[in-house]
Amino acid sequence: KDMSFKDAMKFALSKKDVAGKTRLGYINQIEHVMATAKKLGCDCMPISKISRLHILEILNRLKEDRKFSNTNYNKYRDTIRAMFTTLETWLVVDYNPATKIESKRVTESNKYASLNEEEKLVIREKLFTKHFRFYVYILVLYHTGIRPKEILALKVKDVNLQKRLITIVPN
Repeated sequence: KDMSFKDAMKFALSKKDVAGKTRLGYINQIEHVMATAKKLGCDCMPISKISRLHILEILNRLKEDRKFSNTNYNKYRDTIRAMFTTLETWLVVDYNPATKIESKRVTESNKYASLNEEEKLVIREKLFTKHFRFYVYILVLYHTGIRPKEILALKVKDVNLQKRLITIVPN
């Protein structure tokens, strides 16, 4: 319980049983959290003295300095919460100060919405006139379902227009 905030985060990270990519994400986020905690002068504080206010200050400073979206703010909040949960499990802290920090509102995105016919036509015309070879590539990809790598490996001899057959030669 006399461990510093910085050492406690390292300890919590060492006890996390997560996949490699998740671990790398945690490491990266904790580095940013600790750099901000150092700016605020709380990185060397005993972990038992870290309060919700400290966590809020760190998160708000991160949001301001790194120009975080609400989504990133929530992701960092969740990482800090996960580290404190591990510390709580290992009896390093009595409670998790990040549990009652509310998430920021995230607006709905329409980035996966389908294009309307007019938008499709504009894209089709632009590709046809400016990037014809890419246009042909996209058409082959769309109409055949062949993998992009396989399309790029096609030779003229692999295409039989009479039989409407494309032969994909294995590597």
